[in-house]
Amino acid sequence: MTYTIFFGLIAVLLAYLARYKFFKIGLELSFFVLTIFMGIRYDWGNDYPAYLKMFYKNTLTNDFSKDYFVDIFTDENSEFGWKILNMLFKDFGFFAMVFVLTSLEYYILYKAIKRYVSPKWYWLAVFLFTFNSGFMLTGCSMMRQYLSMSIVVMAIKYIINGNGWKYSACIFLASTIHTSALIMLPIYFIRLLPSLYSQKAIFGAVLGSLFYFMLASLIAAEFLPVFLEFGNFERYETYLETESVTASIGLGVMYYCGIFFVALRSGKYVEHSMYVIAVLSSLYILFVPFVTVAPLVGRVGYYFSYLSVLSFPVMFEKMYGKWWINVFLVVTIVFTLYLFFTFFYSEIWYDSMFEYKSIFSAPMWM
Repeated sequence: MTYTIFFGLIAVLLAYLARYKFFKIGLELSFFVLTIFMGIRYDWGNDYPAYLKMFYKNTLTNDFSKDYFVDIFTDENSEFGWKILNMLFKDFGFFAMVFVLTSLEYYILYKAIKRYVSPKWYWLAVFLFTFNSGFMLTGCSMMRQYLSMSIVVMAIKYIINGNGWKYSACIFLASTIHTSALIMLPIYFIRLLPSLYSQKAIFGAVLGSLFYFMLASLIAAEFLPVFLEFGNFERYETYLETESVTASIGLGVMYYCGIFFVALRSGKYVEHSMYVIAVLSSLYILFVPFVTVAPLVGRVGYYFSYLSVLSFPVMFEKMYGKWWINVFLVVTIVFTLYLFFTFFYSEIWYDSMFEYKSIFSAPMWM
């Protein structure tokens, strides 16, 4: 945890300095530091050993051949895109694959921040990415889904410019890595959402979200076990009881409702393209009621909440100065740090992530 805090703060500081002309490469240096730190990780995260085992199981006895492609394309319980990635790195090793994928994922996020966020607010984007436990930290464990999330971030520009074919292609590509990405396919049509300016409409939407939360909480226990029995989601059923729940109840729910309110309210201050991203990032609230029953659903919600790395800095910049948005900024920072420390000291993540390990401490090169 100490190394994570140290390199995280260095990255945030470098991103903050990017607002000054004499340090224009601050964001680039920030992501360079994070890429090296995360790219050379070893056995860091609950799922790391499983991915290492999966890599060698897939590559040791297989080669690219007609039979191999037939096997992976016809296996309904296999996201074949990940297996193909493994095979591409067969001659280079698992460590090389992790480093290259980390570099690609961080480059995608870096380019998105450069496109949408003002240099004065780079620091907040990097802070949210590094210290929100659902992004950089959890992402280093759930490797397949994080790669899919990165592809979705890359595809957001196709929602904005109205290129449905390219957006669909990106989502289908992401689904070959992790099936859950398919949930983002119909999200393309959110580009048609008009900006809400009416106070009554905004408060009505927020009250509706609270009603939805209470109703969804009541049916979650009955609905999710049945849902997970169908299709490719059946093999994820083990997540029902084996993963810790990081979503907060009570005040946490009010915070997510606050995010939804701020996102809707931002329609008066930001361009429509950013309004779409802001609303998308706030839709994580739809998944919160189910997290206590099946943390897997919370993971699916990361596709939406991950976009807050882009939307929050823009919303806070455009509305900065209003007392309520200033308070919400402070609450966001405090809440993020609270979840950060809770993550490291949780029973599920403590053993695998509290102490950072690099590939230089590995017993052999893999």
